[in-house]
Amino acid sequence: DYRLILTVDAERPGTGSMDFSYTVPTAGWQPEIEFRSNGYGEPMELQQRALLHQNTGTDWNNIDLFVSTSNPAGYRNKPMLQPWVLNFIQRGARRDAALLDAVQVYAAEDAMDEEVLAETVVVQSFDIAQAKSYQQLAYKRFEFDRKFTVKSGATYPVRVKLESAKLDCEYRLVAVPKLDSRVYVQARFEDWQEYMLPDAKAKLYYQSTFLGELAIHQNMYAD
Repeated sequence: DYRLILTVDAERPGTGSMDFSYTVPTAGWQPEIEFRSNGYGEPMELQQRALLHQNTGTDWNNIDLFVSTSNPAGYRNKPMLQPWVLNFIQRGARRDAALLDAVQVYAAEDAMDEEVLAETVVVQSFDIAQAKSYQQLAYKRFEFDRKFTVKSGATYPVRVKLESAKLDCEYRLVAVPKLDSRVYVQARFEDWQEYMLPDAKAKLYYQSTFLGELAIHQNMYAD
């Protein structure tokens, strides 16, 4: 059990009501992203959904809902860029006549392990709900035109449609014969940043055929 203790500073005695909000670590949502192409040269269709879950001990019945790509538990300090050090390997007894044999680059920090996202089976879907998106400075927020019920500790999460869009893209055929004899179709599209896609596994479809999954990481596009 939890208690909320408030200290109120008022000029005179009185009665009234107060609204408050709080965060819980046992509620959240998992992104589900799909890329679909109807054929070579056709626009790429982006579909994004949210898998809602909560384990607060209280059922959320007929509630107004919004989801956001912001993480309230995230680390808010600006990251510090660590220097990279060049170490010259020299050959020869005399320093002034040394020859440069190689350059070794050392990272100041070890790379973080990639996060593996677990797959989830979904049975309850709400693709008919209309979502409005509001782009903030560093995150995106989605609001809906209907109310939802999310049971605490439910076996399956609630699946909600966030947005869909058709992306104009450029298709290219690429191959790396030295490593693989197959030819790959690569789609390149601009202005992908405006969608603020979260870290997730995206499913790929080509003419209604499932091709596989790819991992989307926000930091993989940074310098």
